Parts: sequence; structure tokens; C-alpha cells
Amino acid sequence: MLSSVLILYMPLLCSFYAFCEARDTLRQGEWISDNGETLVSAGGKFEFGFFSPTGSSGNKRYAGIWYHEWDNRTVVWVANRDRPIINANGVFNLTEDGELKVLDTTGKVYWSTNIRRLCPCDRTVTLTNSGNLVYGDYGVLKNILWESFNTTTDTLLPGMVVNENMVLTSWRGPDE
Repeated sequence: MLSSVLILYMPLLCSFYAFCEARDTLRQGEWISDNGETLVSAGGKFEFGFFSPTGSSGNKRYAGIWYHEWDNRTVVWVANRDRPIINANGVFNLTEDGELKVLDTTGKVYWSTNIRRLCPCDRTVTLTNSGNLVYGDYGVLKNILWESFNTTTDTLLPGMVVNENMVLTSWRGPDE
């Protein structure tokens, strides 16, 4: 009886964040679609998904990281800042051939990590509670292949390494 009650009400309970653990990791072959799907860091501080900038017309879509806790959706990192998806739905994909990509539903690529190494390793991408999107082989060696902290946009976060090669680029306006 108790198990059937839990099965019946689990979707309702999972609509409340406190009762269900958010997904913070994608494995090879998994994706996030531009339909409200997101990754949320384990501590609930950051969120990754698709957005349109506040005050924009809404027809340009970007994949990025923002503060999950704040209502104003302060974006701290953007993957496809130079190539927005226009009037289409996006997909963030950890492909079978070991790439992170932002594509539209036709398969056109808007951003990629350009890491092409076929590997039988268990590749994952995880949104950490520091706001870093970390991609790597997570077997015995935990080999980090790419991380968003090394490809900054316009925001510095605690834990980022500042050096002479770092470039910060601001938005020109709400639509660009």
C-alpha cells in the first residue's frame, strides 16, 4: 500500500526541489534540450541550460550558466555567445565521439569544444557548485579535458585562475 502511494505521489513530490536531487551531470550520449531542461549544481548554486538575455527580443538562444538561487538570472558563462541560435530550439550534447556541442534541431553546430578523441572511457560533463562546467574522462585517472573556467566570458568567479591570457568580453546589449 505504501509503495503504491509513493509511486502515485512521487511526481508531485519531485516538483518540490527539497525532495528530489537535481541532475548536475551528463554522460556520453546524453543531452539537454531547449525546453526547460537544465543541469543544477549539487549544492543548488548554479544552473546550466538555454536562455535569452533579459530585455532581449527572445529570438536568440544561448547555452550558459547562471546563478540558480537568484530570480534575475545573472548569467556567468555563455558557450555560444558569438553564434546565438536564432528562432530555433537548441540542444547541448555530449556526443558519442567525445564532443561537447551546442546545436539546433537541424544539427547545425553553434559551439563545440573541438575535442575529438574516441575513447572507451566514461566521459561526463558536470556543473560544479563553483559554477565550473567540467568535462573529462572519469575513470580511475579523472582526466579533465576541458572546463568553462578556462574559457571565460564576462564574469570572474571564485576559483578561476587569472592570468595574462584571460580575455573578458561583455555583452554589447540585450540582443548581442
